[in-house]
Amino acid sequence: MLNPGKTVTLEDTLGTGLATLLARNLGLVDVELPEKGHRLKSDSDALIMVRETFGKDRISVVAKRDGTVRIRVSGGIIILTP
Repeated sequence: MLNPGKTVTLEDTLGTGLATLLARNLGLVDVELPEKGHRLKSDSDALIMVRETFGKDRISVVAKRDGTVRIRVSGGIIILTP
């Protein structure tokens, strides 16, 4: 689970579905978000695609209290809204 205001790496979020949602919003994968408890495989696969796109630089994630998630990549910030 993501705690609002706490910065973590994208790898720390594996199993939450965030990597899958990010890859889906970027058009890297075309999959539905699996049910809770079954997201580790889809996140692991999606993380590979995200890493191919953004490289090995740190990808940091910050959840906000309003439900948005800010993802900082080497080229800027991606904001996912609920």
